[in-house]
Formats: sequence, C-alpha cells, structure tokens
Amino acid sequence: ARKQSGAVVCWGRNTEGQLGDGASGSKIKPVAVKGLGDATSLVAGGNHTCARRRSGAVVCWGSNGQGQLGDGTTGTFAQRTPVIVAGLTNPAELALGKEHSCARMSDGRVSCWGGNSAGQLGDGSSSGHPKPAPVTRLSGATDLALGTAHSCALQSTGNVTCWGSDEHRALGPRRL
Repeated sequence: ARKQSGAVVCWGRNTEGQLGDGASGSKIKPVAVKGLGDATSLVAGGNHTCARRRSGAVVCWGSNGQGQLGDGTTGTFAQRTPVIVAGLTNPAELALGKEHSCARMSDGRVSCWGGNSAGQLGDGSSSGHPKPAPVTRLSGATDLALGTAHSCALQSTGNVTCWGSDEHRALGPRRL
C-alpha cells in the first residue's frame, strides 16, 4: 500500500524479498519498504513490486530471476530492498506480469524488461532483457495490462494489441 505521504508498506509472503523491508520471512502486519518514502505510484507483479518516485525514477524489489527488476542483473532470487530500474525516467504508467515488467511513456511508447520466453517483451525475440527495451511496432499506447506471460496495450486508435503467450487465446484478435 502507498500512503498519502509516499511511504510504502507491504505484508504477506516474503520468500522472494517482495516486501522490500530488507529482511526475510513473511509478515502478517504491514512493514515499511526500506528507503522508499516518496512513491507516487505502486504496482505489484507475480513476485516483485515496483514504484515510481517523485523524482520520476522507478525502483523495484522482490524476485529478479529473469531480470524483471530492470537494474541490469538477473538470477537474484530475493532482492530484499528497492533497486533503480536502469535508464527509465518519468513513465506515465507501470505494469507487471509474473516475470516481466513494462512501462508506458507519455508519448505512447512502451518499454519492457525481464523474462521473454513467450515473446512477452514485444521485441520479436524470446531473449530476456534485464533493462528496459522498446516494444517494436507499437505506438500510441494509452494503457497497459500484463498477464503471466503476455502483455497488452490499449492504443489511441481504440485498438487493443497483445503479444506473448497465446495460452487460452489470451492475445485476442490483434497481435503484435
């Protein structure tokens, strides 16, 4: 939860560091995310969490096995305190999936990072990226939504375009 002051508190399972308090072990009462007192927005994914700070910087914490924290590293099972997402400033929106993350900029561009086994990063490959990389062939995004292994964007044209895993027909009729 993000408090009016900008402080963030989390509770629940903490096996992958997703509470951000620098400790291990689950908590039944809210604990403060270490070093984060100026959050303006907050999003939670499968086992990681990200926040936009007043400065425009984005920080993430929790599981980083696929690079979903965006700090340029991968393979960290439990990042227990926030790390800065490399090269990402002032996103209009953040969205998180199970092992990937995306940001929409105010000009409608989208960048994604993390696991990409099903093409959920939208760059035409299946290689993961530990830092934000642009989604190709997508413009005019006005809203984002991410699932386990797929991503979708509402575009200014009114179209919803999706990419990644089509399990259970998740991508719908407009695919990237």
